[in-house]
Amino acid sequence: MVPTPLRRYPNPVEPALPQATARAIDNTPAYPLPPRLLGAIVLIAAAAWLGVALSLTPDARGLGTHQQLGLAACGFHEHTGHPCPTCGMTTAFTLAAHGRLLDALVTQPLAALLALAVAMAAVAGAWAAATGAWLGPAFYALGQARFWWIIAALTLAAWLYKLMGAPV
Repeated sequence: MVPTPLRRYPNPVEPALPQATARAIDNTPAYPLPPRLLGAIVLIAAAAWLGVALSLTPDARGLGTHQQLGLAACGFHEHTGHPCPTCGMTTAFTLAAHGRLLDALVTQPLAALLALAVAMAAVAGAWAAATGAWLGPAFYALGQARFWWIIAALTLAAWLYKLMGAPV
């Protein structure tokens, strides 16, 4: 199902349709947060995530940037010599936040896509906070099983890419 375009809150309801049916059609929750508040929350969360990435220095090895946050080194990589499914994600996200998208794609393609998604969420959050546009349909995919199967497949593909000799 294709998400509906952004709408102003409250969503218009067809007079001929009962409230529950109209809600099922446009997939709006019964008691949503006010759109400006939801937009502000999305904007703040995305900006914080990008801000942390901007404060880090990408590790030249292609992994290990997360250790600047006080986290331990990757145990899987230390024990096997091979990258784990998320090796290089913090580095690639940091590279993308610094505007080095090609380097981010080469380091960890899924993290580069995630960084772009977070940047788009920040823009959508700012738009909703400024205009009152309803973000519910924009995040419709997050509740769909198909979306998570695609994420799992992309994670596996990115891991295979790393195992086949991508920068580690």
